[in-house]
Amino acid sequence: LVSLLSIALAALLIAGEQVLSYNMKLSIFIIFALVMFLIYFSLNKRFASKFKFILVILKKIKLDDIAKRTYTVFNNFKNHKGVSLLVFITSIAAQVAFILVYFILSKSLSLKLPFLTFLLFIPLVMAASLIPSLGGTGPREGCFIVLFAGLVGKAKAMALALMSLGCFLSLGIAGGIVYLLSG
Repeated sequence: LVSLLSIALAALLIAGEQVLSYNMKLSIFIIFALVMFLIYFSLNKRFASKFKFILVILKKIKLDDIAKRTYTVFNNFKNHKGVSLLVFITSIAAQVAFILVYFILSKSLSLKLPFLTFLLFIPLVMAASLIPSLGGTGPREGCFIVLFAGLVGKAKAMALALMSLGCFLSLGIAGGIVYLLSG
């Protein structure tokens, strides 16, 4: 999530003025700030201790165990800064590779969109796919249409969404077959 938001934020700072509305830009900044707050919260016990009241609320809705385990996992990252940095860099590279796949798919539809647009939009599409659904299907395609329709029209935005879904389903099926055959 941090790598996706970092890519979107960098693209926003470079070219966001021409592509996104004020509300979209504000949303990216707010989400990024919230994630940075959560990271700081997780890495700084003294700061986190000021928010003990949240644990009381989480206990009432029976999420306190999950919250404590999640906090412990993230807090342990501060003891492995080198590994965390390597994971972050690897994640950035992987996310850019996925974005490149979407860009190549757009070229197969003869869409003339700059790569920077994909650096800005695809992290938002990928974040939308995290919304609880059947494998991200639905929110991801809706996000494609909302973001890309203004640039290429609804039909082409939907075509891009469906092509990307087909591409990744095909990869998943191929991987599943390899997994089944490998024993």
